[in-house]
Amino acid sequence: MKFRTAAALAAFAGAANAQTLYVTDQQGGVTTLDAKTLAITGKIDIGAQGPRGIAVTHDGTLLLTANQGSGNLSVIERATGKILAHIPIGPSTEMVRVQGRTAYATYEPPTDKGGVAHIAVVDLDQRRVVNSIPSGHETEGLEFSPDGKYLLVTNEGDDTVSIYNLPAGTLAHSVDTKQYGTRPRGIKRLPDGSGYIVSLEFSDKFIVLDKDFAITKAVPTAASPYGLAFSLDGSKLFVAAAKAGLIQVFDAKTYDHLSDIKVGKRCWHFSFTPDAKHIVAACGRSAALSVVDAAQLKPEQSIEGFKLPWGIVAYPNTNGTLDTAK
Repeated sequence: MKFRTAAALAAFAGAANAQTLYVTDQQGGVTTLDAKTLAITGKIDIGAQGPRGIAVTHDGTLLLTANQGSGNLSVIERATGKILAHIPIGPSTEMVRVQGRTAYATYEPPTDKGGVAHIAVVDLDQRRVVNSIPSGHETEGLEFSPDGKYLLVTNEGDDTVSIYNLPAGTLAHSVDTKQYGTRPRGIKRLPDGSGYIVSLEFSDKFIVLDKDFAITKAVPTAASPYGLAFSLDGSKLFVAAAKAGLIQVFDAKTYDHLSDIKVGKRCWHFSFTPDAKHIVAACGRSAALSVVDAAQLKPEQSIEGFKLPWGIVAYPNTNGTLDTAK
């Protein structure tokens, strides 16, 4: 990101140090918003094509984007918007999650050539890939166990959830979802650490895994559930039913369906604002963001000015489909 004056740089740094939302646009770079006023504050040219996944390190120093079109990971100094590195990952780089100073980024070699998806393990201090873990077909969601010893991965192409030992990256378990449904995509750890939720996009439901990765429950949803997140107090589960144009709300203990919130078209990912007052969803096919009142569970407004928004995270880190609060 280039600044013509010192004042412009100072203004961007000041905005970045406030509560900030970061949104990837597949046909653009990253848009920043003030997380309290929801005003657009700037745009970051990430120097790559097709950004999807996005993450902020928990120390707030780095902003990362997984760039599907360029097959790489942009590493950006969050406070200034300066690009520090483009780390080559592989074809169709899509998702990124961070644990400490290590990033995990998914990529997918062409399946018609016998390729399987991988998770690249990136050392953010060395700014290079230090391992690559073979996964299933069309690897999508990533989540960590509460103790950080396992990485859980949803594989939408072969209807499995793979669980890997960390840091070795060896396969510890595999969960077949076909008995309950197909195309697992979103995955989120339960607030108390006792299990996980996995959305099954083609079967309009989510399943619950216990701490030993056994499926214990299946719950129906509206059409095409994908992104999952819990309220900051852990009492509610929010599910983005992308084709239904809804964010659905469930009791986080009983999984009873509580309400539906109308949002835009194909809202794949969403995030709470750090103050927990709003939920902001990236709605790709509406070319906009949908804003929800998190207390009243009602739609508030639509924020225009996007082309194909995909991922969204906040800093300070908060609960969302692509991240969790510290």
